[in-house]
Parts: sequence; C-alpha cells; structure tokens
Amino acid sequence: MIYLVDKYDLFNEFRISLLDEIESKINSIAPSVCEYHFENIILYSQANTFLNRNQIEKDFNFGGFKLYIDYEENIFIEKDDLFYDDELSENATLW
Repeated sequence: MIYLVDKYDLFNEFRISLLDEIESKINSIAPSVCEYHFENIILYSQANTFLNRNQIEKDFNFGGFKLYIDYEENIFIEKDDLFYDDELSENATLW
C-alpha cells in the first residue's frame, strides 16, 4: 500500500527541519524505531492508489518500507505488506 505523507508530519516524527536530512536521520536510529515512526506516520496519512514513478526524484529503502520523494517534494511511503506477511508466517510456525 502507498501513502501520501504530509511533509511536516515526517519532519515532526523524525525531528528534522529539511527534507535532505531524512536519510542521515533514519540511518542513525535503530531499525525498529524507524519502523515505529513510519507506522505512526501512516496512521495519519491518506492511502494513495497512484504514484507516478516517472516523477520520483529520490527513493530510500528501510526494511519493509520505501520512501519516495518526487520532483514537487511530495512524499510517499510504501509499506511492503508481503515483507510483514512473510515475517509473521515464519514466527507463527515457531510457536
């Protein structure tokens, strides 16, 4: 699922002031904390069914999430549901 994210929600969640700081901030925190922040952002974002991949300027992969920034500085988060489904099914077989 792809979500359109408000830039200021992202700034507040990760405590940054510029969009260029996002990659270094995410790389400096634990992956589980990063996923927690992305889940919080998704809760308040609107699902978007259309992402014009030709307009993507930057993209970042973080675990089961992908962050896209287009040329107009719109921010999209894609949650890889298959990543989490596989992880849950592996854990379910252990118990």
